[in-house]
Amino acid sequence: MVGGAPAEWVAISLRHARAVLADDEREAAVRFEEALGADLDRWPLWRGRLLLAHGRWLRRRRRVTDSRAPLREARDIFDAIGAASWGDQARRELRASASAAAGVFPRRATT
Repeated sequence: MVGGAPAEWVAISLRHARAVLADDEREAAVRFEEALGADLDRWPLWRGRLLLAHGRWLRRRRRVTDSRAPLREARDIFDAIGAASWGDQARRELRASASAAAGVFPRRATT
């Protein structure tokens, strides 16, 4: 590694950790917004991981519709850089978001 890369990795990792480990929902939302607002163009894997974490966080808070955009973006990033196992995780989360959405509007029983 050369230049500021180690310092950038540490900063990216800290923003990610602060978002994931935030004590309450409001703080987590702010921390995810801060982390995703950082310039991560040079670090697509880190951006994808952060998007995946954000999508998971949203889905687990029953914000299913909101979770899909970051999960799709994460999947696309992972696919583009050849990170197959990360892409698979994003796909599983997307499937879970579809299942959760289906549960929100259960089918009526037919008689």
